[in-house]
Amino acid sequence: MKKATYTINTSTAIPLLIGLVVLYGWYTKNSVLIQVNPIFAPMQFNTALSFVLSAFGLLLIQHKNYLFGKILLIPVGAIGAITIFEYILGFNIGVDELFMTHDIVVETSHPGRMAPNTALCFFLFSITCILSTKKGVYLKSGGILSTIVFGLGLVAFSGYFSGMEIAYGWGRFTSMAVHTSFAFILFGIATTIRFLAIEANQDEKTVMLPYWSIGYAIVLAGTIFLIDIRLSHVVSSSIFYVILILFGWNMPARKSTLFLAAISSCLLFISSLIDPKPDNTYVAVTNYISGIFIIWVTAILLYKIKNSLLVKDVLLRELYHRTKNNMQFLSSMLSIQSLYTNYDEVKVIIEETKSRILGMALVQEKLYQSSDLSQIDLKDYITDLVELLKGSLLSDSSHVDIVTKLENTPTNIDVAIPCGLIINELFTNAIKHGFPDNKKGTVEIELRKTGDEICISVTNNGVSIPAEFDFKKTSSYGLNAIIMLSEHQLGGSLTLNTEGATTFILKFKDTLKAKKI
Repeated sequence: MKKATYTINTSTAIPLLIGLVVLYGWYTKNSVLIQVNPIFAPMQFNTALSFVLSAFGLLLIQHKNYLFGKILLIPVGAIGAITIFEYILGFNIGVDELFMTHDIVVETSHPGRMAPNTALCFFLFSITCILSTKKGVYLKSGGILSTIVFGLGLVAFSGYFSGMEIAYGWGRFTSMAVHTSFAFILFGIATTIRFLAIEANQDEKTVMLPYWSIGYAIVLAGTIFLIDIRLSHVVSSSIFYVILILFGWNMPARKSTLFLAAISSCLLFISSLIDPKPDNTYVAVTNYISGIFIIWVTAILLYKIKNSLLVKDVLLRELYHRTKNNMQFLSSMLSIQSLYTNYDEVKVIIEETKSRILGMALVQEKLYQSSDLSQIDLKDYITDLVELLKGSLLSDSSHVDIVTKLENTPTNIDVAIPCGLIINELFTNAIKHGFPDNKKGTVEIELRKTGDEICISVTNNGVSIPAEFDFKKTSSYGLNAIIMLSEHQLGGSLTLNTEGATTFILKFKDTLKAKKI
């Protein structure tokens, strides 16, 4: 989430800087800042002002100051909507040169009036930012709008470099400036990352791009097409379409690569018709056929690999699910077995064994539910494990308060299982021996990660352990198992602190974080 925030802030700060620089250019009559190149369309004053307001609005929303963010964005959307209606209805209500008289009119139909595609982008962008504060279908709608903003900016930007005026200028109307198009590309990236971060935070299983990302595929296809038709037919452009197909790899639909390959083939064919008499017909036809071949070979290979991975994913999930069921069945068998013994010590041992088995079964369940079958978040696992232990150990939960301070710590099954067993033993011992006869108190479990070191501590303020007690020389099966798991399996250290409260502290390097399947 920190990386996403940094990217959003950076992608928003650059358009803000562009807007401020152009505003300065208008006040100082510096045409270089306004136009970049004398033959390019200028960025209108209202456009620069809207960039400043939009950037501040998005930054405020990103930092959860929704009210003031919306206050800045609503006028931007209103200016965009008014400008669009001015173009459609053919009238001028006086907002074009309200703040500044314009003397640079290159590629400008109405002095001071932002381009229609610029106005549309600002209108959509303001709605996009406001929708990013909502939930549910509003988020998906905002995601679609963010791709349109990005697409309009990218098409206009590529139009300047491909020499296609229609990409940045709509008919006889004012054209979008080159730095305006670049700023909208960044705005599109910023809002898209914001939507992706929000969806990932709401659904941790999300590993592929959402369905609304198809908009980016369409934009990318259009941009590649613009580049393709400007290339000589002696040059094969199939490599650009391969990039488009690689983008489809991360899309959720199984046949996304095949779908994009079909689109690429059609666009490649259309581009070949635009120049029916190339300089070298033989080379052009050879490149066209080889391009189609490369596109479809790439798409089919990726489709087969994707299908194979999906099958393996299903099989692994089924394996984890069956393992969990087998463990639960084993736990049930132990419960039945305990009914046939009258020895309390045996019943205690059976219950402790059941608790350990259920703790390991919980790991399998978490992996089965996880989007990434190779790792598990210790925070979620420990939270559910504690709830499971509370249900079995605390018939009256009011006399012991359970406090958890857990950080998100993704790791793999080789770390999760021993950690679960250690917490199981320490938590069980704390409840059984620290709070006899319904003694009131608190058990605190803390998980934090610093660099590659993971630290887990279990503290209780119940009956304290004598200071002279050496837990490493005890005959207790549970403590010996904890020591073995801590030092031998995790390669870490386990210490005991009895000052004020009883605290077991486990520290180990997350050297097993490499993904394993």
